[in-house]
Amino acid sequence: MMELEIPAWLDEEFLKAVLQGGDDNPRVSIVKFTVKPAVAQGDNYSSLIFRSSVLYKTEESDTEHCVSLIIKAPHTKGFAAEFFSSLDVFSKEKRIYTELLPKMCKILNQQFYPNMFTCPVE
Repeated sequence: MMELEIPAWLDEEFLKAVLQGGDDNPRVSIVKFTVKPAVAQGDNYSSLIFRSSVLYKTEESDTEHCVSLIIKAPHTKGFAAEFFSSLDVFSKEKRIYTELLPKMCKILNQQFYPNMFTCPVE
């Protein structure tokens, strides 16, 4: 079985844009990063899943910060791409993280899900 290929867009500029998260946040510079598949090929049905470790600095400080990210991307070829696109899986999952889970956390007065970063690629 072939190893999962890392998409060309999953690069330093992408990670920088994710960590900056918008114009109001401090600018970051990437010191180093790694990207690799997060699961074995075939274990990811509705999306491609990557794990990235990023060492970065902000313009406000020379202190290095390290963050681990899980990056989910849609299939772009074949049956899986067509099938999961027709189900609108990504927008439904995004609504769970941006609407449903915050409401549940407010009711329970506890956060129990990971942070979601805005993706600079549509």
